[in-house]
Amino acid sequence: MAKTVQFKPNLFICDIMMPEIDGFETLRNIRSINGISNTPFIFLTAKTEKIDLREGMNSGADDFLNKPFNTKELLEVIELRINKSQEEKKEFNLEIINLKEEVSNLKNSINKFIV
Repeated sequence: MAKTVQFKPNLFICDIMMPEIDGFETLRNIRSINGISNTPFIFLTAKTEKIDLREGMNSGADDFLNKPFNTKELLEVIELRINKSQEEKKEFNLEIINLKEEVSNLKNSINKFIV
């Protein structure tokens, strides 16, 4: 996970069935780390049971594709998730700018009363 935090990827694609920790645990770990917790996460897996889909989505996955997968569909999902993430970052940054402006205005108002 240290490398993940260091490189801050734009997207995660993960299988569910892995040797040491499964994809659900991987997702929970990623969602708990500041700086990458909101990174889009896609499960790409051979597990096709509805319970697996539900667990993946309830764990915070952004999408769930089954193997064998269609390359065009995978690319569309990747593009959709990255674009959505970038829009959310823009909205977040605009909110930060608005809040900073509001704080500045409040400081100016307070200073007028103090002087």
